[in-house]
Amino acid sequence: NSEFRWELAHLLERQNRWQESYDHIVIATQNDPGHVNSLRCLGMHAAWMEGQFDSAVRHLRQAAALDPQRAFFCVDLQDVYRNLGDLDTANWWSARRMELEPRNASLSEASILWNLGDRASAAEKDYASLEHCCNEAIKDTQARLRLLEFELETGAIEKARARYYDTAITLFDTSPVVESEEQASMALELASLFRTTGEEERLRRLTEAAIEFYTEYSYNYYKDFYTAMALALRGESDRALEQIEAMVDSGFSDRVALEDFRLEALAGVERFEQLKTTVQARLTEQLQRVEEMESRGELAEMPNL
Repeated sequence: NSEFRWELAHLLERQNRWQESYDHIVIATQNDPGHVNSLRCLGMHAAWMEGQFDSAVRHLRQAAALDPQRAFFCVDLQDVYRNLGDLDTANWWSARRMELEPRNASLSEASILWNLGDRASAAEKDYASLEHCCNEAIKDTQARLRLLEFELETGAIEKARARYYDTAITLFDTSPVVESEEQASMALELASLFRTTGEEERLRRLTEAAIEFYTEYSYNYYKDFYTAMALALRGESDRALEQIEAMVDSGFSDRVALEDFRLEALAGVERFEQLKTTVQARLTEQLQRVEEMESRGELAEMPNL
């Protein structure tokens, strides 16, 4: 049945058997076109693995219409619309999440402010959320990234270092070993901190550990991108660009990811800017197709706030 197919797809995904995983999701939706978890998987696959954000909108809007009380659909749609450049709709879905999950109101408000380019106010909202959620909030990767970018921009280095110290103490060791997706994410965050502070040896060790994890063990479908990010942080810009170029040639169209502050070493490099231009052109076409589908009534209606 569809639920079994969906669960099997997740198991295959964790073995990096992406095509088999996707095939089971397709069969699940063929057997049950209203299976919301499979629809969500189709949408996420279309967006982040194939770079087809117009198809992602169609699948995710259908899932959200079938289960309008599930907040993580709002997060998915917020991210997809933000990448397409439709900030009004992205913020609408952030507000919808705020309505469904009042406990996450600070993070939802921060997402809206971040989308609008008000990073300082967004960071204040994130700090408020961190204070409210205590140690649990450190697990919110996007909140951590927004905080870290703001702190590096404003020179609050010691504040950033103190926040990571207790949760990532093992990654400060002389021989860091990355054993999970969470640790790999933190390793790249810490590497950007050490790049700013000039701690070259710590930067080298952390990026080596992250590259080994993403190359050998990760099932994250962005592992090639994060490997490129680690290379950029190490100063190996040519290797990083080769990897990103191959991804863009294969359909990668995550505009927001290409603007990540941890790729700062590539900013202004002509080859990198050309890749971003290619991605933006694709997304402009896709947003136009989304607007056409909307005008023809081919997308599931958005719920009322």
